[in-house]
Amino acid sequence: GSRTDASWAAAGGEPPAHLQEAPATVDALAGAVDSVLTRLDQWRAEGVSHLVLFHQRMGGPEGSAPVEVRLLPIDPDWLAGLRAHRWPSRRLPVCAGPVGEVTSNLVRQVLFARVFAAILQSRAAEHAERLTAMQAAERSIGDKIDELRKTHQLLRQQVITAELLDIIGGYEAASQRPEEEEGESEARA
Repeated sequence: GSRTDASWAAAGGEPPAHLQEAPATVDALAGAVDSVLTRLDQWRAEGVSHLVLFHQRMGGPEGSAPVEVRLLPIDPDWLAGLRAHRWPSRRLPVCAGPVGEVTSNLVRQVLFARVFAAILQSRAAEHAERLTAMQAAERSIGDKIDELRKTHQLLRQQVITAELLDIIGGYEAASQRPEEEEGESEARA
């Protein structure tokens, strides 16, 4: 919204081209990823060649940390790392179909996996932050209850002490009157 745009402007940066709300349910996750991929396809058709995805991940000093994922172009170092891995079986995969089409489908699957993982990590980070906030609130409530309980006990003790002092004072006053009355009657006589 406008607050987000203002914060990007204040930081001297450009606002993101698109913000996608993470779905609330796992069932809606694939649809949200497809929506993002459709948007990526539109941008690629418009000539955009560099795409970066930003999201939150659990960890970091505040409970979550920002993550930057390069979507396009695919990192050549990542591809080189894949080439360096030994294939786990003796049978090498065979390309079924035109190489360009298969490559395009594989790139789309990689993008799907990265966006899917980003949304999951973002939701997990959000839930972890909420849990941390609720635990802090619970501790704060517990501390407040203990404080109020101590205050109540102190006030109750003060009331009891005041009542006992009143009773003792009344007893002392009542026990001194007969002596005073005897002293007054002897003085008259």
